[in-house]
Amino acid sequence: MKKLFLFLILFTFCSGNSEEIINEGYVVPKGCEGDGIGCEMLYKENANIGWQHKEFKYCEESSLTFYFENKFNLEFISLLNFQDNKFNRSAKPKELIIYGPLDEDMVYGGYVHTVTLEDIKESQYIYIPEDWPELDELTILIQSGYFTPTNVDFCGIQNLQFWGYQVINE
Repeated sequence: MKKLFLFLILFTFCSGNSEEIINEGYVVPKGCEGDGIGCEMLYKENANIGWQHKEFKYCEESSLTFYFENKFNLEFISLLNFQDNKFNRSAKPKELIIYGPLDEDMVYGGYVHTVTLEDIKESQYIYIPEDWPELDELTILIQSGYFTPTNVDFCGIQNLQFWGYQVINE
């Protein structure tokens, strides 16, 4: 009886929809738009120039929207604040709202994730909830920032990387 039960569990597990993960890793946007200048410099390889917003230099209400060529499952975003002398001259994002795929049946009209970042030079990881569906567009709204009012020239981020995977249903 135990063997039959074990066989049924194994058969049920193996006979479900088969999925294959392809292209797992760093996903490069095909484009971006938003407030400030240089959003495309956030993800270009070896750019290290980053994005800057001089009008809202204290990181209040700045937004960036990223577009991807194919839909994929986003696992996390790696964010790096400016380094060297730009670290002290820039306000760093503190409170973020990340807007994912739209869904009219949801309370806020789609998938939303809020994050509080640290005022550090090391990379920070923003983990996306597992229940988010595939996406091909993502908006990051910067609500507030870390700053010393007398010495910042701009709100800025040096690099962003999007990590995830595509799934093929067989």
